[in-house]
Amino acid sequence: TNIDSAYITTKCNHIFEDSQNRMWMSTNGGGLVMKDTTGFRVFMKEDGLPSNWIKTCAEDTLGNIWVGTYADGLGRINSIDSLGLDVDVFQRRQGLPDVFITTLIKGPSGEIWFATKKGGLGFIDNNEIVSYNETNGLPNVAIRSIAFDNLKNVWIGTAGEGVFVASYTDSNLQFES
Repeated sequence: TNIDSAYITTKCNHIFEDSQNRMWMSTNGGGLVMKDTTGFRVFMKEDGLPSNWIKTCAEDTLGNIWVGTYADGLGRINSIDSLGLDVDVFQRRQGLPDVFITTLIKGPSGEIWFATKKGGLGFIDNNEIVSYNETNGLPNVAIRSIAFDNLKNVWIGTAGEGVFVASYTDSNLQFES
């Protein structure tokens, strides 16, 4: 769907600029809005997204756009053309620990990391989901933010339980508060 102005009538949760200078706006029930040099375009569930309720988005090293939803997991937009989207969907049956995605970020090796409302954390590498939870020292609360530092640490900000850190170089991440 094309829109002729920048006026969007629904809540915007997240704005992201990709490597092609396109702006992506995640909305509550209004799908994913993209602005490029030709104008605005709205992508919805009917176009292949897992949901119209988009919480966040990020770009991987291949230029794919990832969307995190409120209740339907992740979508990876592989390509966009005049006919629509080519989207892969990742939900529980693909191994996602929770389908409410709170944040996405590109990791140090280009993989997409996700966090969930129920305290799940992980990344997707070659279509395989690697996840971390309470057994790795994370609390069972929403994770609100993920960051990586230049010392190969992954930092996790939680809803009410503080900040956790683990060495990214450790194959079995163990988080400490």
